[in-house]
Amino acid sequence: MWYAEEKYILKKKQEFFKGWENGIFYSCDYAGQSATYNAYSIKEFLESKEFELVNQDNAFSKVFAQNGLTNENSKVFVHRITCNGKKVSDRKVLYPFITVDRSNKAFYVCEGAIITLTFDR
Repeated sequence: MWYAEEKYILKKKQEFFKGWENGIFYSCDYAGQSATYNAYSIKEFLESKEFELVNQDNAFSKVFAQNGLTNENSKVFVHRITCNGKKVSDRKVLYPFITVDRSNKAFYVCEGAIITLTFDR
């Protein structure tokens, strides 16, 4: 990580439930949440210029391989999740939040690192 201390991020929770989110990266209390995403093949995602800085030394390829996500037919979804908030100061964006077809893993780029989140239910 570039600046953050791992102890404040690793092993923490991020919860999502129908417009209510709470956690280390993003919170929204039923306050105008919306989301959009772009879909890529794994190859398209890995070659995307948008993630070039984080993908140095093939970082995403390594993380995907470590998590068994190497099927070239799988789709990668890059989500942008926003919370309007009840006040201007409450507005937030969670981006890029990355998921892959048929996987219980998600990935979030934070402080130059790729954080792996696991859906536990």
